[in-house]
Amino acid sequence: SIHGFTRNPYDPKRNPGGSSGGTGAAVAANFAVTGLGSNTCGSIRIPAAQNNLVGLRGTQGLMSRRGIFPLSSTQDIGGPLTKSVRDLAIMLDQMIGYDAKDAQTAESFGHNFQFLANLQTRTKVRIGLLSDWME
Repeated sequence: SIHGFTRNPYDPKRNPGGSSGGTGAAVAANFAVTGLGSNTCGSIRIPAAQNNLVGLRGTQGLMSRRGIFPLSSTQDIGGPLTKSVRDLAIMLDQMIGYDAKDAQTAESFGHNFQFLANLQTRTKVRIGLLSDWME
C-alpha cells in the first residue's frame, strides 16, 4: 500500500487482523464509532478479537449482502465492528432485515428485530477457565 501497513492501535508491532483489519484499527483508534466488515473466513471476528472490539458475523440471509463483492457467495456476509455490545445492537437494528435487492434476505420479510430494545445488562457473570484442558 502507498502509506504502509495498517497497525494495531494497541501495539503497532501487531497485525490488526483479517481483511477488515483496517476497519477494526480505525474503530479501535477512535477514528469511527463503528465500522463494517465482510467475513469469509474470520475477517470480522479476527479484527474484533485483535483490536478489543465487538464484532458479529451474522448468518446468511440475516442481513443484506448488497455492495459486498464476495469471494464465496455461500460464505461471505457483512457485519458490524463496534466498541460495545450496545453499539452492536444499534447497528444490527439498522442492518438486519429484508432487502428486495438480495433474495437471501426473503425470510427476514415481516420480522421486527429489536436488538437494542431487548438488550439486558448482566450483573452477575461467572467465567470459567478449564486450566487442565489448556495445558
